[in-house]
Amino acid sequence: MNKNNTQDLQEFAITMQNVFKMFKFDLDVTQDINFLEVWFNLLQDYSIQEVKQAFYKYLTFGKFAPKPSDILELLNIANNKNNTLIAESEWNSVMAAISEVGTYQNIKFNNPITNEVVNIMGWQYLGNMLETSEQFERKRFIELYQQLATQNIQTSDTINIGFYNSNNYVLFDGKKNTHLLTNK
Repeated sequence: MNKNNTQDLQEFAITMQNVFKMFKFDLDVTQDINFLEVWFNLLQDYSIQEVKQAFYKYLTFGKFAPKPSDILELLNIANNKNNTLIAESEWNSVMAAISEVGTYQNIKFNNPITNEVVNIMGWQYLGNMLETSEQFERKRFIELYQQLATQNIQTSDTINIGFYNSNNYVLFDGKKNTHLLTNK
């Protein structure tokens, strides 16, 4: 949410008024500015849609008026679910790249988080993992992805070195024969 966006402020104030009204609290947006400001500042990292969804989700089970920690917890749960879905999709991209490109070539993924997770796990290792360990490595990939997603990585210059270039990395300065994977 953006303090400078009057539409966000209005939607937030109306949402707060409606939610607290459900718990028999009269919230006067003109009188309770400090109260609204505290809430707004705590939730500003999320979009107004995410905040509204969290409030309405809380109404389905909350017995008392929500505290900021209640709403933040719901927002974090939603973000973790979203990151899990993205991580699973990225795992499938890595598996497809192994099939299409192979681990003999260098690779760089467009998604910087995926690229860093592959670097941590090892591009060559992932290509040689046994079928029996694929489920374990998938879980490990998803966990690493979720951890790195919280760090807000925007770019990754890492090139994941394939078998072919691993011995010649110094000669080629790590840039020759690099396959850049783009999202399809």
